Amino acid sequence: QKLALDVLRDLISEALSASIIKGLPQSGDAVFAQSITSACMRPVKAILALGLNDRQAGADDGLLTDAQQKALVDFTKAYLGPDAVDMARIHRFQTKNALCMATDFLLLSNAGSGTDGAAQRPSMLFQSVRALFPKLATAGGVTRDEEIDRIMGMSPKANLHTLAQRVSEGVERLSDQDRLAFVEMGIVSENDPEARQGLDLIEKALDRSSACDSLSPDTARALYGRMEYQSITSLERFANCPFSYYMRYGLSPELVEDYAFDFANEGTFFHACVESFLKESSSDIAGITQEEAERRMDMIADREIAKLMDGPLGDSALSRAEIRRMKATARACGVALREHLMDGRYTPEAMELSFGRPGDATGLVLPGGGRLHGAIDRVDVYHGEEGDFVRIVDYKRGGKKLELYQAYYGLRLQLLCYLDVARRQFNAQPAGVFYFPVKEGIVADQSQSDVVIEMLRTDEMGMDGIAANPGHEGAQSKIRRIERLARHVLERAGEHYRDIRDGSCGIAPSCTGGGHMPCTYCDYRNACMFEQKLDAGRVRTFRKMSNTAILDMFKDQEDEGEGEDSEA
Repeated sequence: QKLALDVLRDLISEALSASIIKGLPQSGDAVFAQSITSACMRPVKAILALGLNDRQAGADDGLLTDAQQKALVDFTKAYLGPDAVDMARIHRFQTKNALCMATDFLLLSNAGSGTDGAAQRPSMLFQSVRALFPKLATAGGVTRDEEIDRIMGMSPKANLHTLAQRVSEGVERLSDQDRLAFVEMGIVSENDPEARQGLDLIEKALDRSSACDSLSPDTARALYGRMEYQSITSLERFANCPFSYYMRYGLSPELVEDYAFDFANEGTFFHACVESFLKESSSDIAGITQEEAERRMDMIADREIAKLMDGPLGDSALSRAEIRRMKATARACGVALREHLMDGRYTPEAMELSFGRPGDATGLVLPGGGRLHGAIDRVDVYHGEEGDFVRIVDYKRGGKKLELYQAYYGLRLQLLCYLDVARRQFNAQPAGVFYFPVKEGIVADQSQSDVVIEMLRTDEMGMDGIAANPGHEGAQSKIRRIERLARHVLERAGEHYRDIRDGSCGIAPSCTGGGHMPCTYCDYRNACMFEQKLDAGRVRTFRKMSNTAILDMFKDQEDEGEGEDSEA
């Protein structure tokens, strides 16, 4: 005969309470609870095993760690008791032995997540059981079993979690069962403060105000100041999400970060290595060998690493491994720089070129007022019979691709604005922009040929961008289109500047090709409480277009008669 759920719940509660006092069952037909490693060794009608999840082997509170115990055993040749592997085997044997005691029913359960919300992996035992019973059914969790949902609804805390999940899915209409659960939770909340608080949180999430979408111009002026100077990076932040700009430059909360070697420190290290390498090798880089390029970069990397040893990098086994990886990456960059410059017409003319600082007349004046300031990683110049030409090289960790459609929409302003600055300062024609990938230069290929591997590595470390090829057919047409695109990007920057002064600060993240959104790495996500399913209407989606399609948008009648430039 089936028991009512409330009766079964009471029986299990009594068993759990009794297990604290004694480990033996009260009578032959009682429900009792024990650790599975010390379960009874006689047949029982049913076993409900809870918490069958894989756990990290070994105990954190032992006298010796597993590695220390193994080293001591190897040294003394003495048995010091079971290690983590032995304990895992013993636990697996005890678990299987206990489960074999069930005569009628066996129910195995595992937690989907821990108390911290992290996902938990089911025990390997489930695979063994499925091998014996191929038709074994799985219920609950992501399977959304209705019976499990009904049982979950009997617990106020579990019911709140389930209802919040249903609402966050953004369905147009809740099921009858979910609406009934909300009614029942309302009744329970009259005498349960925790249930009342949970319902209030769900209600607030559904009724979020959009008052943060804008400030008055006066408030914006009081918050941001006169805004005479704006960095290109700050305008890009605004373009990707106005609320992120508001948090960073308006409210300016202090982020508590661990004092550790992070991605920003690594980027500074590589920038310094590349800059020093180019400065020290500017006179003879075309004539040095690959081995010499590696030697010089090793010396530079050692100097820069010494500065970090007393700082966030420290001196440990982990930091020594990081140093080896960073030096290998820097070495690969040194070889790539040599190859890029030894056969090219362009030579580095300026590195870390600052512009637009107070008192400096080199900054770009925005259409809406104000000046842009920043620093250009590298400016290359070519002096030829056709005239003087300038290109921009920006160092990017990990090999970022240049996608002009992001510049066209105003989401990426740096390279085209930098090109306009360099064009003015060097009185040269704007011939191209590039990303230089700062990465290890490791390739995955089955080939055993050194020549093939070297070609693949060179391609992996190649610069990515657009450029005109001076002296070739169509070069002038491409230069004019690049220049028009740069002016368009500057106008986009001016629009961002005006929007900031007008008080725009809404939660409106951008979404580019592949569904990428800035929220993924945003420091202020907990402040805006953006939920992609509930706030889909706030997302600004931008259509991806090829670099060629973007440049073709800036053709005019003068360009129609010219051929295409062959350079990428």
